[in-house]
Order: sequence, then C-alpha cells, then structure tokens
Amino acid sequence: MLGASFCPLDAQITTPLLVQRLAQASAEQGATILEHTRVRGVIESGGDVCGVTIDTGSIEADVVVLAAGVWTRALAATAGVDLPIGGERLQVMATHPLPMQVQPLVYGPLATKQYSLFRDLPSWRREDFTVAYESEQGIEMLQLLAQRPTGEILLGCPMDYPSEIDDRPTLDGVAAITEMIGQDFPGLRSAPIDRVWAGVLPYTADLAPVIDEVVPGLVVAAGHVFGNAAGPVTGRIVSQLIRGAEPQIDISECRFDRALEQVGGGAPTRW
Repeated sequence: MLGASFCPLDAQITTPLLVQRLAQASAEQGATILEHTRVRGVIESGGDVCGVTIDTGSIEADVVVLAAGVWTRALAATAGVDLPIGGERLQVMATHPLPMQVQPLVYGPLATKQYSLFRDLPSWRREDFTVAYESEQGIEMLQLLAQRPTGEILLGCPMDYPSEIDDRPTLDGVAAITEMIGQDFPGLRSAPIDRVWAGVLPYTADLAPVIDEVVPGLVVAAGHVFGNAAGPVTGRIVSQLIRGAEPQIDISECRFDRALEQVGGGAPTRW
C-alpha cells in the first residue's frame, strides 16, 4: 500500500431529497415553481434583460437569474453573452439493497489524480494511479463507493467530456465501472445491479463559478463544479446582487470580466 487518508467528516447526501426539500421551502416562502417547463431564452428590451421565453409563452421579470448548470451557456448566448462553461459527465451504477458495509463512503486510488491535495504531495506519481482501461475507453475514473440508508451501493464514477451536453450513460462507462469493481472491490462482483445513470457537472477553466450581473437585468450563477456547500452561499450572494447590495464576501474571483479560457470537449479538467 502506497498510502491512505481518512476524514471523519466525510458524508454523502441523497440529492433528489435535498432538491425536493429546497423546492418545498421555496414554495412555502411564496415562490412559484413550474415543473416540466423548458426555458427557451431570455427577452431583451433596450439592452436590458426583462424576462424569459418558455414553451407556453413568456414570463416578464425585473431581473432574470440564470442558474442552469451546464445549460446556462446556451441560455446566456440568447442574450449575446459567451460564458466559458464546460460540461463534465459522470456515470453511476447502483446495486439493489445490500447489507450495510460502506461507511460513510470510500474513494479508491484512481480518484487521487483528480484532487490537487494528493497531486501536490512530493511522493505522488501519476503512473501509480492510472490504469489501462481508462485510456482504452476514453475516460478517467473518479473511483468511489457510497451506500445509502436503503442499502443500495453507488458505484462510480467514469468521467468524460463530450463536445455536446450528453447526460446519457454509455457502454464504455458501464464497462469501466465493472472492471474497476472486479480489480479493486472484488467482494462486489456478484452484486445485483438495479440501474445506471449519468449527470453533467459544469466547470470553468479556473474551477471558480461565474456569479455576476453579466448584462443589465441578467444575473448568472453557474459553473460550480463543487456545489453542495457553494449553493447556499451563492444563493445569498445572488439575492444581494439583485437588491443592488454589496456582496458580503469578495466575489472578484467569480466575476464575469475575469480572464477565463474557453473550455471544450475531450480534455479532462483537474480539481
């Protein structure tokens, strides 16, 4: 064994439950939530953004907030704004419920190359944390296991960078997860599989989100490759920007006018 790390504060969330609770709390505070409604673009008048177009018509607004993750770039383009935000696809496989055996979660050695805290160690060598199937299948493995209270174990996550937004799992991704389990977690080889899915994380070249009023009436809050803790903080900042108040923390590193390189498909990013 080359080494290991342990963090007693590691934890996991069940994202759908969190999102549902946030939506419920917003509705209790007076928000109107339109589900299954696609936003087509923003509406401008005299150089100011004043609403959005949706499938069934339009919605007027004093201020529009674009916080649509990887889809923010296309929506901002309808206002003539070029947001250099890319998409990073992660795929996950879930087992049927099994006896509890993973607490709270486990990262495998292949995950270390994604994190600077490991890459910056003097003893770190990329060749020790890379396997052949990653290059063969055009992915990088963010190797992890997490078990939910229901007993299902989440296995992942092969990462790739499609040139267009694509949140569908692939056979290459499934093959990579299967090979990873066989090599590093052989006790799960016979685990019954329930489902497979993929999600797309937004990111920028410097890994900081864009949080700013990019044109009058249009506030962007997108590009968060890290989201669980950043989300509530961003919400507070956005509310202050909408009110014309000075953000209570310095957001110069997240301003739209900072120097940002374009990001595209193919090349992996590093956290």
